[in-house]
Amino acid sequence: MNTTLFVRSYPRDFEWLHYSIQSMEKYITGIFENVLVIPRGSKVTSEMSSFFHRIIYSPHDDVDGYIGQQLDKMDAWKYVNTDYILYTDSDCIYTGPFNPSMLFNEFRPILNMTPYSELGSTVPWQGVVEKALGFIPVYEFMRCFPIIHRTETVAEFAKAYPDIKEFGRNITNKAFSEFNFIGAYAYRNRHPYHYTEECK
Repeated sequence: MNTTLFVRSYPRDFEWLHYSIQSMEKYITGIFENVLVIPRGSKVTSEMSSFFHRIIYSPHDDVDGYIGQQLDKMDAWKYVNTDYILYTDSDCIYTGPFNPSMLFNEFRPILNMTPYSELGSTVPWQGVVEKALGFIPVYEFMRCFPIIHRTETVAEFAKAYPDIKEFGRNITNKAFSEFNFIGAYAYRNRHPYHYTEECK
């Protein structure tokens, strides 16, 4: 279960990232490589340079930042050399020992999900996924952080939906959800995850 830790951040979150890095240095083990993606022109701190093995400038600066950071996460497969991608955010603080193996069950990565029928109208992503992917998903997949995905799944999703970036560039209401897209695609095509509703 060789894994890359992947973070997409931007200058307004760098203060959070500082604390996240401190917690990751203290508690995270079992990572092959740490990768950070940031907007062009961002100032890289010595702390970032020390913690991340590679720092990549986003190719999506020409779109709304909320959409651009999601496009970068969907592109993570291009930047890693491992079988799995551990997505974590600038504001994720680790408070105890953590290893990617904790997100596996019977050698499959755990993919948390919750039926939309339990979420009501407060979670709008079902219609968003339907519009983007062309089918109605039963589950919501943006449940618990950090999220781990198979690199192969993320790459296959990109190839299955080559127009998804253009879809993101053209929407005006920020109705875009990268982890719901990838999760719904994985579940529909029965990719080898351990699917569970335990994380509500």
